[in-house]
Amino acid sequence: MTRVLEVMAQSAGGIARHVAQVTGALDGRAGFEIDIAAPPGTPIALPKRPLSVDIPKAPLAGHRRAVEELARLIERGAYDVVHAHGLRAGLDAAWAARGRARLIVTLHNLIHPQVSGPLRARLYRPAERVVVRLAERTLAVSEQIAAHLRALEPAAVDRIET
Repeated sequence: MTRVLEVMAQSAGGIARHVAQVTGALDGRAGFEIDIAAPPGTPIALPKRPLSVDIPKAPLAGHRRAVEELARLIERGAYDVVHAHGLRAGLDAAWAARGRARLIVTLHNLIHPQVSGPLRARLYRPAERVVVRLAERTLAVSEQIAAHLRALEPAAVDRIET
């Protein structure tokens, strides 16, 4: 049985629905046992009660605590694979999973300065590179995102999939 921890930040839409669908479809089947780590109060119905972890919204503050919480969950749950969704969850999971579990990250969105603001975009751009470098596999939900990641981190081209 492969133990998988799905990790997500606060989501009221696509990421939470995706995690719910993946977990509902695979948990207890095909050799997978899946748990979910998510912030308390996730408004989307999940197929099982999530393990509480607070992935911060801020680019800098609070991530150390999130990494420590995730590392404890990974060790306690003896997970083989950590599958993080989104950049913030991916960054914290990347540090927490090091030496503890294999890491897969799915990036669902691009960081656009027009949407998130130029300062936040500048802070998150290096985070994209770190996540791609540390992940065993990076999944992009579109070819546009995959192309962006391949250009950002050419050494990881063979580990980025759409």
